Amino acid sequence: MKYDISSLMVTVTEQHMPFWQFLVRLCGIVGGIFSTTGMLHGFVGFCVDIFCCRFKLGVYRPKEVSISDGLVNNHTPLLSENSAH
Repeated sequence: MKYDISSLMVTVTEQHMPFWQFLVRLCGIVGGIFSTTGMLHGFVGFCVDIFCCRFKLGVYRPKEVSISDGLVNNHTPLLSENSAH
């Protein structure tokens, strides 16, 4: 087999774009980066919430509540016992 590649020609031309077109493209790129990182941040936060909920870590950890002498954790009075209605 023999290929004749001499018939292919690459033409290189240089075109300058106006400054406003450069700014429009730059704003599009920056906006795309912001929206992509926002979606990625939301997805990672969702995955962390799922992981922490499944293994009961962080804010999903069960809290021990001791009810002694009508106070929850000895700080907050219970409404049912100390209500003045």
